[in-house]
This record gives sequence, structure tokens and C-alpha cells, in this order.
Amino acid sequence: MNKIILIFPKAWPSESSQMVGRVPFSLLYIARNIYQDYEVEIFDERDAGFDLDLIISQSDKALCIGITVFTGYQIHSALTISKKIKEKNRNVSIVWGGWHPTLEPEQTLENSNIDYIVIGQGEETFKELIKYLDGHSTDVSAIKGIGYKNNGSIKINASREFINPNSFPEINFDFIDCNKYIYKSDHSDRTIGLFASHGCPFNCAFCSVFRVFKRKWYPKNVDSIIKEIKYLKEKYNVNGVTFDDDNFFVNKKFTVTLLNAFIENNINIKWDCSAHASSFLKMCDDSFMDLLKKSGCSRIYIGAETGNSEILEKIINKHSSVEDNYEFVRVLKKWDIIPLFSTMVGFPIGNGNDYLDTINMITNCQKIEERLMVRVFYYTPYPGTPLYEYAVKNGFKPPTSLDGWSSHTLRKFKSPWLTKGAKKFIRNYVCFYFKYHSKTTIYSDDNIVKISIKTILYSLIDIRFKTNFFKYQIDAEIFYNLLKILDKMGIIDLSIELWNDYEF
Repeated sequence: MNKIILIFPKAWPSESSQMVGRVPFSLLYIARNIYQDYEVEIFDERDAGFDLDLIISQSDKALCIGITVFTGYQIHSALTISKKIKEKNRNVSIVWGGWHPTLEPEQTLENSNIDYIVIGQGEETFKELIKYLDGHSTDVSAIKGIGYKNNGSIKINASREFINPNSFPEINFDFIDCNKYIYKSDHSDRTIGLFASHGCPFNCAFCSVFRVFKRKWYPKNVDSIIKEIKYLKEKYNVNGVTFDDDNFFVNKKFTVTLLNAFIENNINIKWDCSAHASSFLKMCDDSFMDLLKKSGCSRIYIGAETGNSEILEKIINKHSSVEDNYEFVRVLKKWDIIPLFSTMVGFPIGNGNDYLDTINMITNCQKIEERLMVRVFYYTPYPGTPLYEYAVKNGFKPPTSLDGWSSHTLRKFKSPWLTKGAKKFIRNYVCFYFKYHSKTTIYSDDNIVKISIKTILYSLIDIRFKTNFFKYQIDAEIFYNLLKILDKMGIIDLSIELWNDYEF
């Protein structure tokens, strides 16, 4: 048996054939290090053609089945897949890897349908594990970075030192059909997600990235990045890229080299990426911003996190300030690049009103740049992060079973540190006031009636933004109740609307 089956489970219940740009890179990284010696096949449950019965029928020929798992709904999907496979074939080894097994190794292995876990970086660890399963070695305890079971006891081996990703072979996109991961974005009609680097030098108290990357940052080879983009342009007509790096702007020399390579190679795409506000601002003199704009950058995303200075600087340990968030918006407006904020509300500290500071920051920043885009999440405690233990001490009850983590997501976590009134305030601001205070939203429809309604809403909401007054939200409540009526009538589906994410 030399077949290796790799599976990417659904990360959201509603996912279907629309992959929204999320290429299963975790599996492509594993495949690149083993396909020279083994037959590798990747299956993606998000694909409408996903066939678990086909996988089960092939499991007798498989050395093992590897499943990548992130904390949240993907756990539920992975458990369902693992159980169904084991019901038909108890002999095939099921290996879980990814963020959740890395953060909660013992609890993951308690499940009877999981035989091994890969902890942290997986390329070399998984390769050694399948060599063991293939009979090339006899000592499983010598494989760094895995967990397994031995006579009913859970064993966690010594951790593996992180290996520079550039030392592995380049990924092979031929394992997947990239057409299924291409989507229409704000800046391009054929956009796909890629990486230019991995890791981050910071250790924000809510983030688990440092657990794996140890505050190190690994840029890819610039020639490799250009090669990937050219391949995707030529074979799939890609004209847009979202760089899903944890932190794109870490090293100015690397960034300038990459941007110049975009121009010199006539890449001619629109692209967006993430940044750390303070790091970015240290780079952005006029010559750098001019290069950034000429290279095709259309939007930059930052973890603005919160409008509360004490939480941002002293608790989160962001190494950035609220004023940096404001300045980030000013700079991007000057250069006609759209800013995007990711923020959190409901931290397990203070008086519970941090959400008001964040909403105030968002409101003021939208006055600077009306095209500002914003995501607002409830603070969600993740294992292994400094804030996690603080959250536990202040009332957070971690799930006691593996499946319990399935609803533990930024969208679905119900913060115990926010009152019902606070959650309603946040919901109304995000789903009504901020959403409809946007001319982009107005003209997102061709329907003249909808445009007229949105124009009226914009005019009414604009008064609130100018006065920064969001109390007494009767207008938002009336609008929400109207949507509920339309939902009951079958005219709209409220379950897929943004309002549903903030329901409490």
C-alpha cells in the first residue's frame, strides 16, 4: 500500500462548491514532501463533487488518511468523516493535523476514531510517520512532533524544531483544480488566495500563531512567488490575489524586492494583503507607497483589534496604538488604497464597555475614509494563548469534549463578558448602521427600488455618524423586525445574512 489520502473538511456548514479563494495549502504542503514516494490524492469536502463513499472504498489501499483540522466547525466535519471511515474500515490509520490538534493534542487523541496527530509544522513529521506505517522504522516514540496511543494510553512525543519552509520542494497545484478556488473579489473577477510568507514576529496575547512559528517570520523566495502567480495567470486566468500571510509587511527589503518583481515581470494583477499597523507605518514613505500602488495593491487589512488603548497596548500586547490605526487609514486614503479593519469586542477585562471604544474608533475612521471596511468579532479564547487562561479565570468554560469545540469560532462564540444589551448594540451597529452607511452598499444592486431604499437609509444613518450618536436604536430594531417578517414569508433567507452571525 503506497496511497495517501488527504482530506480538507468543511469549515462552515453552508460551504458548497464556492470555495471563496481558500486553497487547501495545508494539504499541498504535506503532499509536496511525500508525492515522490507515495501516491497522493487530495479531497476537499467543500467541493460539490466530494464523495466520502469513494474515499471509503479506496481506504483499503491507503496507508493512512490525513485530515487537516482548524478549531471550529471543521472539527465537526472531521469527526463525521473519521467516524464514517472507521465504521467501514477499522484498520486504516486516521491522522489529524493542523491547528486544533496542535493546541489540544491530548483531548483530540481521546477520540476513538483518531489514531495519530501531527503537532505543529507537518511536512517532515507526517513523512516520518508514514515511513513508520509503511514499515521503514519500528520506533514510533522516536518520531518528533506526533501524538499516538499505546495500549490505551496517550503518548505525546518531543516537539520538532521548526524547519524553514523554503527548504521543502515547491508545492504542486496539479493536486487540485484551482478553478474551484477562484472567486470574484472587490478588486478582481478571478481572485485566488496565496502566501508570500508564514509566521509573525509578534506575540499578541489572543493569537496562537507564535505557538508554532516561535515569533519568527519566513518569507518565501521571491522567484517562487512570481512563478506561482505566472502559473495561475497562464493556466487559470487569475487576475487578482489575496495574500493570506499573517503579516505581509515585516521586512521592507523583502517587500520592496517583491513589489519590484511584480512590476518587472508585468504581473499586472490587483492584490490585497494583511499588515501590522505599526510595522507598516514605519515603512510607508512616499517612495514606498508609490511602489505599493504601482504594483497593484488595492486593499490592506490590519488587526486594529480595539479602540481601547489600555487593552490594545497593555493587555493584548499589540505593539501598536489606536492612533496607529487612525494614521493607517489616513495614509491609505491618500494613496487610494482601501483599508480593512479586523476588530474584537467583549474582552474578559475592564468594565465590559470596550465595544463602545471600538465602535467610536470605527465611526471616526469611516469619517476619514468612507470606503473603510470592517469586521467585528467577539473576542474568542484560543488554547495556548496568554489571554486564554485569563478568560478561564474570568468565567470562560472550555469545551470538555473534542466536538464541543465545533461551535468555538469568531462568529459563533457567545461572549460571557457582554450583556444582552451590549450584544444588541453591536449587532445593530455592524449589520445596520455601518453596513448601510456606505455608497458601495447602495450601488451593489441594479434594482432601482433597492437603490432608492438604501439611499434613504444612508441619509438617515448619516446623521448618526455625523453626531456619533448610536443610542436609542429603534430604527435598527424596526428594520431587523421587518427582515424577520420577510424571512417568515420566504422572501429572504435571514440565516445567510450578516444579522444571523450576531444573533444572541
